[in-house]
Amino acid sequence: MKSVLVNHQPKTIFIHTDQNELFGEFWNRLNKTNIKLLKAKKPESIFGKKISKIQHAADIARIRILMKFGGIYLDNDAVVIQKLDKFLKYEMTVAWPKGQRHIEIQCLIAHRDARFLKLWYKSYENYNASLWVFNSGVVPAQEIIKPNPALVHLVSDEFMVQHDESKYLLYHKRIPEKEWRRKYYVFHLNKRWQTMQFNEQNIRTYNEGCFGDMARAVLP
Repeated sequence: MKSVLVNHQPKTIFIHTDQNELFGEFWNRLNKTNIKLLKAKKPESIFGKKISKIQHAADIARIRILMKFGGIYLDNDAVVIQKLDKFLKYEMTVAWPKGQRHIEIQCLIAHRDARFLKLWYKSYENYNASLWVFNSGVVPAQEIIKPNPALVHLVSDEFMVQHDESKYLLYHKRIPEKEWRRKYYVFHLNKRWQTMQFNEQNIRTYNEGCFGDMARAVLP
């Protein structure tokens, strides 16, 4: 969130949560003048079908949020590198890394009336609870974007959300700050990839990948 405040400088950040309030040491430190909590119910069903996994509920929730508000959606483990304003001119911006059958949805930028959002949501009429990334990634890529590419503005490397490449740059290969600031807009951290348990002390000397530099750039 600090990366969003520093590098994107939004007028307002809305946190969509089913909690009445947030708490914790780092939350208490944030200047919350432009951060607002919006209560959001966890989706329990879609087109009469029970949602069986919390991850699927989160997938559906982000579509509903964008259809209501539009704007920039970010997962809570996404790091923003530079302002995302240039993508707001497009009806819908989606990351589809090269070589994948599915889109990535850690960062979505949309007009609330985007045609893609409506088609994506409607595709959940065929919700398959047993398949990972099927309705959230494969169906929108193969059944909506592929036959109708004009519906979206596609990005590949600008949103560094492809698992292997993002992991490599964040935690294994350190490149100059001017390079990652110029080439990328968003990185997906994915805690499962991290090589150590980061804290305020060790992040200040972590130099195995770019994540140390990214964190230090926004830390006080």
